[in-house]
Amino acid sequence: MSAEAATVVWFRKDLRLQDNPAFALAASHAGPTLCLYIHDSSYLEYSGGLFEVPAGAAYWWLGQSLRQLSTDIESLGGSPLVLKKGCSLSVFKQLAHEHRIKLCTWNHSYSPYQSQKDRQILSLLHQLGIKTQVFDSALIYDPRKVHSQTGGVYGQFSPYWKKVSQWQPKPPLPAPSKRLVPFPNSAALSSWQPEDTPHWAQHMRTLWQPGEKYAEKSLAGFADGDALASYPHLRDYPRVRGTSRLSPHLAFGELSHRQVYDRVQRSAHSIKHEFLRQLAWREYSFYQLYHHPHITSEHAQKSSFSIAFRPDSEVSTDLKKWRAGKTGYPLVDAGMRELYATGWMHNRVRMVVACFLVKNLLIHWIHGARWFHDTLLDACVGNNIAGWQWIVSVMPHFRVFHPAVQSRKFDPQGSYIRLWVRELRDLPVDRIHDPYLSFSGTSKQPHTPKYKSELWQNYPRPMVDYKMSRERALAIYKQATYVKKTKSKSTHE
Repeated sequence: MSAEAATVVWFRKDLRLQDNPAFALAASHAGPTLCLYIHDSSYLEYSGGLFEVPAGAAYWWLGQSLRQLSTDIESLGGSPLVLKKGCSLSVFKQLAHEHRIKLCTWNHSYSPYQSQKDRQILSLLHQLGIKTQVFDSALIYDPRKVHSQTGGVYGQFSPYWKKVSQWQPKPPLPAPSKRLVPFPNSAALSSWQPEDTPHWAQHMRTLWQPGEKYAEKSLAGFADGDALASYPHLRDYPRVRGTSRLSPHLAFGELSHRQVYDRVQRSAHSIKHEFLRQLAWREYSFYQLYHHPHITSEHAQKSSFSIAFRPDSEVSTDLKKWRAGKTGYPLVDAGMRELYATGWMHNRVRMVVACFLVKNLLIHWIHGARWFHDTLLDACVGNNIAGWQWIVSVMPHFRVFHPAVQSRKFDPQGSYIRLWVRELRDLPVDRIHDPYLSFSGTSKQPHTPKYKSELWQNYPRPMVDYKMSRERALAIYKQATYVKKTKSKSTHE
């Protein structure tokens, strides 16, 4: 047992030293500091808890980010980051039994299973006489403090945004400058080391740089460069660098929402509103998660909303085609192949591929959410689930995206499709969005392509007729209570 009482700072989805009040408090205390991260797989015991545990691509990012965080802590004189694996409650029991601890501090989480575990840990530490301090730093707008005019929960984003956009966030905290007192023999406490790059995406190293210092660099480049100025005009075009690509850094808390807000607000560019609105949408997803924790399970947000998806026993083959990017719809296939190769997919394309799975194939959204969780570097329980719930049309409108219409609008020259669907790279612009014209409603008879090559012949025919699948989805959705009370949007977006 250590001779001097220590302070424990528990890192989770806040892998940064700046704007981290829990770390700032720990650094301000005298005595040794134990910096801790726990890879807790016990969430898998809960329905929906899968989304709490980093998997696949996100697991690789986690490993790189933890190494960078440990290096940053050591640069302040601290001991290396202690990595533990197992149930968080059990880890704290062990630490409290084997070491003298005077204070435990961490930042609040709004995900349902972590919140439940937090309450158990707080109760344990209280029984042991160990002081605790939990901070609200994950979000700009605390979900517990945002209420409608009647004191209820906002069910739509627009009134939520109207409310919070009037608030002025606090400025972010700087990183502590005080030297840390190392915890003796901290390296001996570690019981886990993250694995390296997932086998399917070895070149992720060349595309991404996890860690706080790279997150800050990316934020500065976006806020000060042309990307922010052109964001409202280019953010929907998947082949251009029209978005911030900060989402993996935000997912792991290498940047706080408050840091992003502050940096963008201080930017010289006058066009900021649209980007800050999207940042608020990310906050809104956690707002919904906090107030509707059951949405991480297979149940929709509205208990009265139930869709007759195809049974799991029927969808295995179609699900494999969707995952592999072999649906016969070029924009869908391009997006799914980009995802598998890079760990990322443009948001506009995410909506298209998700809509195709849920509405054209009638496959339950939970299968798509699980695949995204496994393959996205920015896999985040709040954002991932909220996106799929929106696609299912729970909140609040019914849409069916036509892949060919979307690609003609946002990839007019087909450059994004050519990059990822190599079988189609030689097709002219008038054919690349919809090689089999009979499936787009523009031709009544099956069309034999004039532009044939060895690669072209390897591209699959559409796995489902768009018009038929759209009509089928409309018929099924009309039976849902929630849809009957809302106005359907255009289905040829």
